[in-house]
Amino acid sequence: MIALLRVSKNTAYNRLRQMVARGKLTKVGNRYYLPSTVVPPEDQEQAILAYLSEAGFAYRQDIARVLRIGPRQCWPILQRMLAEHQIAKDGQKYILLQKEA
Repeated sequence: MIALLRVSKNTAYNRLRQMVARGKLTKVGNRYYLPSTVVPPEDQEQAILAYLSEAGFAYRQDIARVLRIGPRQCWPILQRMLAEHQIAKDGQKYILLQKEA
């Protein structure tokens, strides 16, 4: 984008940030997407939990497909959910943690 627009990195970053603030782009990790093409960041955890509840388990590629983002962009989301004990990892599979009654 920098070379295409012939602007500095700082200018490009500020323009992207402004577009996110205006709702023209959605930022997931270090990537920018058109808002209607991805699950918004505020809805991602719920979308993952709903998918795992229905499917039973998922691989990272499955979650990327559900969120409509790249598998690498899923990694920080999944790590946070693992740290918060919302989900667990069994090998390469992600599963819901059983809630104690």
